[in-house]
Amino acid sequence: MKTLRHSRIDEKTLLGDFAVYPGHPITVAFLIMHRYECLSDATKKSPNSEYSMALTDSEIPGAGGCVYSAIAVLDELKESANPSDLFTKQSEHWISNKYDHPEKRVLAQKQADGIKEAFIAKASSWNFN
Repeated sequence: MKTLRHSRIDEKTLLGDFAVYPGHPITVAFLIMHRYECLSDATKKSPNSEYSMALTDSEIPGAGGCVYSAIAVLDELKESANPSDLFTKQSEHWISNKYDHPEKRVLAQKQADGIKEAFIAKASSWNFN
């Protein structure tokens, strides 16, 4: 069995604080890119469940739906989406959702805004295979 390539992450160092729950998809995608060497490692089925490694990983913060959304962000980037345009699209969608943790929406968006340039840089060099 192939050993997954991943490393410990320090979300407080990467984000300036702990991730705001439930987890902005851009923020969670950024952390996935730091935790896993490539998309296939992050989306590989976990050996102990039917879910992906990123979804079952205790070092990837966020609600399950937000982790799924982060993986969708990474899938869009794999299909050649522009990281800056995708950031804008995800941010607009995030703020428009008034039903899921509305009290955290602004805080989580502010956190994502704080890592925008780092997200774009990481997305430009990460292995999407």
